Amino acid sequence: MSDHLRPDLDVHLMIAELTRPSTHREPYVLQSGATSWRQHHLTRVPALVHQLLGAAPASSDSESGSAPKSKPAARIEALDTIMLIDDEAGEWIDRLGGIIPSDTIDLDTQLTVGGSGTIARLARLHGLHAGLERCVHDHGRRDEGTWCCLRHHLEHDVRRWWHQARIITGWDSAPYRPFNTCPVCEHRGGLRINLEMQAGFCVECRSIWDVTQIGLLAEHIRTENAEAPEQTSA
Repeated sequence: MSDHLRPDLDVHLMIAELTRPSTHREPYVLQSGATSWRQHHLTRVPALVHQLLGAAPASSDSESGSAPKSKPAARIEALDTIMLIDDEAGEWIDRLGGIIPSDTIDLDTQLTVGGSGTIARLARLHGLHAGLERCVHDHGRRDEGTWCCLRHHLEHDVRRWWHQARIITGWDSAPYRPFNTCPVCEHRGGLRINLEMQAGFCVECRSIWDVTQIGLLAEHIRTENAEAPEQTSA
């Protein structure tokens, strides 16, 4: 399922949100009598990398069938996510013949320097992406596990990192953590779903469901919950 993330999402914007602070415009309506007009509330948010390093989000109130998750556990998931992004970005730089920035050493260093290592890797990778040859396929194609080109393969991975970072940091809302199995790896309790952005992923196998596939994940959860045996009191 993670092989078909929305191709229309802008990769340059995603890298910008991963590496730099950004401003979000949230519309709201003011009304006075019969007159109404729209205004925008501006919110300045840190880079997603910085949010991951400092994340200790509270558990969602809408958890189903599971004990509350502790803040340390949520922080571990955030750090696991940034380590995955850092490792995979480094692998991509090496694959494309680039030089991995010297300040990306280990997680302890990352915490000390505030994520500048991962940010440096993503910035370097962004530059390498610009030099990749464009493909004849508009949105990329993957046949039997092989991508049509390096450019589309890289863009897919950037989208995957962005989705995971937004979900785990609770950018839009605290992630929903149903106590269900993952339909890909069958691990129970590893699903993290952002209800606002209609996307989810599994912390165990890192499969992603974006807005185009979230209905499939929702149906899996509904079916599994319906098939669960009812608990009766003794």
